Amino acid sequence: VTVWPGGPADVAGLETGDIILEVGDANLSSSVTLAQALDQFDSGDTVELSVYQPNGNKITVRVKL
Repeated sequence: VTVWPGGPADVAGLETGDIILEVGDANLSSSVTLAQALDQFDSGDTVELSVYQPNGNKITVRVKL
């Protein structure tokens, strides 16, 4: 919903409107939320995200939590 300036998502290059599809090996859906997928990681871990951008591109970024 929001990418905070200087926050992990901003540093990774994410922008407002991007849709996170996967966290690591977990596909996000109505049964697996972003919060649930991130629960398996600790602060300081680096996580790979698959992201769909509003322009139609699908990218992979690494985010340090």
